[in-house]
Amino acid sequence: SELLLNIDGGKLIIISLFILGMGSLLVFLFKPITKDIINILVTKFKCKDKDKSEDL
Repeated sequence: SELLLNIDGGKLIIISLFILGMGSLLVFLFKPITKDIINILVTKFKCKDKDKSEDL
């Protein structure tokens, strides 16, 4: 907390904006990857369900 007190308000705002920007950039970059991962998982689960129904 001492470090935060030494930094003035302007720098704090800039730092917080920078962190927000980096976070949104990471989300923007990783969204397509997460979509692909979700699609792969969904298809795997669907395949498992098909296998189970065929066994019955």
